[in-house]
Amino acid sequence: MEILIVFTNYYFATKAEKALKAAEIKLQLIPTPAVLHHACGLCILCAKCDLEAVLLILKESRITHSGVYEYDRAAKKCTKLTSIDYCEKAHDGYTEGKYYE
Repeated sequence: MEILIVFTNYYFATKAEKALKAAEIKLQLIPTPAVLHHACGLCILCAKCDLEAVLLILKESRITHSGVYEYDRAAKKCTKLTSIDYCEKAHDGYTEGKYYE
């Protein structure tokens, strides 16, 4: 599974992409899955192992998001994470990066 970070609008999504790429975080800017139809049309897909760094960069860059989700691409299932989950998910040993640039 991967991590989706959803934004309130396109501005924050593209600003986040720029900040994260500058920090050499592997990611994809993708259309928001249909199950998250309430969110803006773009989100960031990243590896679980990068979650802690991603959230820190977003905070330092003053980029707000509207949610962080664990994403099962095959099942097209999103599970919203709480701030307590962030630390656990960021350190669960996931290191595969085959979906990223």
